Parts: sequence; structure tokens; C-alpha cells
Amino acid sequence: MSGQAGSGKSTLAKSISTRMRFTHYSSGDYVRERAVQAGYPSVTDFLDHCRSTGYPIDKETDDWVVAKGSERFIVIDSRLAFHFIRNSFKVLLTLDPRVAAERSFRDANRLRRESERNKTLEEAVADIKRRQANDVEAYWKLYGIDDYMDSRHYNLVIDTGSPTYDGRPEAVLDRVLAAYREWWS
Repeated sequence: MSGQAGSGKSTLAKSISTRMRFTHYSSGDYVRERAVQAGYPSVTDFLDHCRSTGYPIDKETDDWVVAKGSERFIVIDSRLAFHFIRNSFKVLLTLDPRVAAERSFRDANRLRRESERNKTLEEAVADIKRRQANDVEAYWKLYGIDDYMDSRHYNLVIDTGSPTYDGRPEAVLDRVLAAYREWWS
């Protein structure tokens, strides 16, 4: 499960996990926990610090994804899981950055709110855009991946802000599970 911040990938991954009785993992939760442990107010600040000082947070996270990806019956939300877990069903969720920021800004998840606090919606929009740009640059340097949002990497791409899916997480879940069953058969 991949997509930009606020697109619904963690919510969807948790729903799939519940419905399919798969184990759920999130590289975003992993990095958020690391940021909180290190005392950073936001994941973006933590990642910027790690990347500017040479701390291999991307490699550490990717190794964690690879380890989790070797398990069976899992769903993992991670921007680069498509690259590291090759023989899997890959989903990309897209969303307009402003709508993604609005969703993230309203997020009631306590850990996320503490580690990714923004004072205004405009700060949330800027943070999402900066984070995506930084991620794209890091992924190119590390792995030669020019755009993790490129639909060619995925079996299914869903715009969660489209009229078909906006505000309808069950519709997204049903579409993903139908496509997964078709892929699996």
C-alpha cells in the first residue's frame, strides 16, 4: 500500500488487515515512533535531520520493510514496499495535496498528532509537499527510483478524492479487495 500522506493508505491497510485477518505493518508508524523517540516535532524534520547528517534512516526503514515483507498474510503501508516486496499485490492511493493536508490536519491519531503537529492548514500543505519532494529526491539517490507515485509500479491506483471514493472508505476497501482477489486467482 503506497501513497502520499493523507491519502488514506494507513486507514485502508488497517481495514484490509481486519477484513482479511492479515497482520498490518506501517513504515510510517515505524518512522513516527523513531521521530518521537529522538525528540523531533515532525517526521519531516526528523527525516531532514537524518538525511542531512547521513544517518541511514531510509536504509533502516527499508530493511525493516524487507524483514516484514518476508512474512505471509500481511498488509504493509510503505511508500517503497513495491520496490522491496516484488511478488505482492501493490496499491497506490492518490489525492490532491491540499485535500491530503486537510485530512492529515484533522487526523485524531494521538501519535501522529504529537509527531506531526502543524499550527495551520497551510503549514500542513507545505509540510506534505516538502516531504514528498524530499522523499522523491532521497529515493532517487538511494535506489534510482525517480517517482514512487508512478502508476507503472502498481497493480491498482485509486484516487481517494474522486467522487467515487471521497468520504467512502468502504468503497475503496471493496475495490481493493475485489482487485486483489482477481490478481490472486
